[in-house]
Amino acid sequence: MDVDDIDRQVLAALIADGRAADADLGSAAGVGASTASWRRQSLEDEGVIREYQPRLDYAALGHPVTALLQVDVDPSARGTVLATLRDDGRFYTVYEVAGPDDILAFGRFPDRDRLVRVRRQLRGEEGVRHARVTPLFPVADPDQFAPKRNGTDDH
Repeated sequence: MDVDDIDRQVLAALIADGRAADADLGSAAGVGASTASWRRQSLEDEGVIREYQPRLDYAALGHPVTALLQVDVDPSARGTVLATLRDDGRFYTVYEVAGPDDILAFGRFPDRDRLVRVRRQLRGEEGVRHARVTPLFPVADPDQFAPKRNGTDDH
């Protein structure tokens, strides 16, 4: 599917408000409501829009600390450690990566003490050579990513 500037404007409006009315999407994209509705439906049908989710305030839910966990693990234990992190409800994204670390996991915690305990526990797992945690303080909301116009990228 070729995503054009109108599609990008519709996507940006949906990122700002996933429940936006077709008239609002059309206004944001400079088209009529019926065109915006058709564009939204096309983006859904083509899988560009996979789902709609609520945006949560994790601090209000008792998990104000967001952190990155970086793990260096023996290859024989990689699958086990990945499964452990993937199945731990505190981690919302887990990546297997190449480089000095083997696994990156992003999680949310009630406080720094619980975060440190998770790191200590993981360091005790067989095959884990190193585990480091970095508390994160977002300066931009990753949920607000919007595709650039005309497919351009500033990098």
